[in-house]
Amino acid sequence: MSDGRGRDPVKAAPAGRPEQVPSWTLPSWYTAVARLSLLIPLVITLAAGSLPDPVTFVVLLLVYAVWSVLRAVWLRGRPVGAGIAARGQTAVAVVADLGLLVGLTLASGGPDSPVRFAFFVWPVATVLWRLPKATGAVGAGCLAAYVTMLAAYGFGGTRATEGDAAAEASLLLWTALVCVLIAAILALRERQVSALLAARRALLRDAIAAEARERAVLADALHDGPLQTLLAAGQDLAEATGAGQAAPSVRRADESVHRTVRELREAVFALHPQVLSAAGLGPALRAAGERAAHRGSLTVHYDLRVSGHVPGEELLYSVANELLTNVVRHARAATVDIRLETASDAVLLTVADDGVGIDLAAARRSPAEGHVGLAGHRARLEDGGGTLDVVPGPDGGTVARVRLPFTPGDDNGAPEEGATPDGATPG
Repeated sequence: MSDGRGRDPVKAAPAGRPEQVPSWTLPSWYTAVARLSLLIPLVITLAAGSLPDPVTFVVLLLVYAVWSVLRAVWLRGRPVGAGIAARGQTAVAVVADLGLLVGLTLASGGPDSPVRFAFFVWPVATVLWRLPKATGAVGAGCLAAYVTMLAAYGFGGTRATEGDAAAEASLLLWTALVCVLIAAILALRERQVSALLAARRALLRDAIAAEARERAVLADALHDGPLQTLLAAGQDLAEATGAGQAAPSVRRADESVHRTVRELREAVFALHPQVLSAAGLGPALRAAGERAAHRGSLTVHYDLRVSGHVPGEELLYSVANELLTNVVRHARAATVDIRLETASDAVLLTVADDGVGIDLAAARRSPAEGHVGLAGHRARLEDGGGTLDVVPGPDGGTVARVRLPFTPGDDNGAPEEGATPDGATPG
């Protein structure tokens, strides 16, 4: 969609690729970084020399490096979608990690190798998943792999005795248990935060519903009271001016009444747009855009990919109406683009104009100077877990992006065991 000057001020995700949380904010990404960072002590071990089997160690080190990079790239491209299949491929990844660690330890001295301490630290990295059962499974795997490595050397070495081996194994078991407890605490905190967020969103929904009811009552009162009175007065004035002998003051009064009727009708529509409750957010945005086009002599383009009703549509409509009002009042724009779409877990609204642009410093000062309209909408969006970003457009003008998440999980804010709370594939 172009504004006629060869630019597309509204940039959206390609079809079939909904907006996603950046992968570097997910636990799976942190775990991938932990896997990559283990290359540092492995390379130092190689550089230290005196390895019993340096050729095998180098080969396994290269395999581990390639594996770590490929795994990180794979996770970065797939930040969502846990499920049974994801848990299965995660189990394969854990087995591959442990197998490579066993091989590297055996190739660098077994019980005497500093690489053996990787079995102690690897369960710590899995705490980031916030999945106690998964962390326990990894800890058990590390313990089994460590004991297997010791058994291959007859529980001995140049410095290790069977007692030393048993002590280290018990310490590894203790480390795994502590990691499970930490993961359980983090998971509990995650569930508590999710429950609080669900309650916060429920309160916001109730507040918006109450506000919508009050707006409807006020709109009906205005429509059935003052508006009808003005319409009747307008008819009387029309008869008076139609006689051709009306005084100039009567004609001015007739014009004022007609102007007030138009303004009152717009106020009634803004208070309670019937099209929103009857047809949903898409048609309501189109109606709001047409009214903005009439008030500001704008050309409005629509890309409304959502039909029917969506969660939080009253709040989204209110934000869109405020944004369009600001465009009419301040932007001095010729065109406005309105886009509405859904991602996997959110409704996305974008309003872009080709006007004079936005002064970010002035926008930050606006609430302190009494201009609280947009700041109030941003606060309400944040109460619902959403965001409002207003930034300069790539080719001038202003782009406002609104994201309001779905709330299907509010009734059950705790994520299931086996899937991270943010939907990430464990690393």
